[in-house]
Amino acid sequence: MCCAIIDENDSGAEGAYLTIEAEPGGKVILDGSDPNLNNPNVNNWKNHSGNIYYTDLNWGNTACDEKSVPGFVGEERGGEGVRYLFFRGSGEWGDFLSAPNGSAYYDCAGRLYVRTYDGDDPDGHIIHASRESYGIILEGADFVRIRDLEFQYYGTYAVFFTNPGADQNIVERNIFRSIGY
Repeated sequence: MCCAIIDENDSGAEGAYLTIEAEPGGKVILDGSDPNLNNPNVNNWKNHSGNIYYTDLNWGNTACDEKSVPGFVGEERGGEGVRYLFFRGSGEWGDFLSAPNGSAYYDCAGRLYVRTYDGDDPDGHIIHASRESYGIILEGADFVRIRDLEFQYYGTYAVFFTNPGADQNIVERNIFRSIGY
């Protein structure tokens, strides 16, 4: 599933913005990570060797380009998402093996390997791997206001504006955590 795409047909007008926001006093979190990695009823991670564990991502892509692999991999530590050192592709396996705890490797065939910061089974942690590259795309939409939202764990951009187009837009009072750019 991709993002929310707002195109020129959804544009607001000068003085009458299309506004996307949380209700007053409400909290809306847009999360691009794979929710299946943290299902408490499933053994999601298998031991590869030592303190290296792996899982198969059914959405991974063998092209191994930035739009088809996780852009962010990390775990929750003290209530915050903490990024892992991230490696991908066959040429980086050796770098991953020599990296410290708190690292991840994607093999470009759909398998994600991790070494948690504590060096234990990731099933005991909340692991984030950004499945989605984008949260909201403004595809030529003008006069759009995005405010009071939280964006987290998107591999590329939480809010992306196409060029040309997407003019006279406002992004205000949002929180961005663990986003690629």
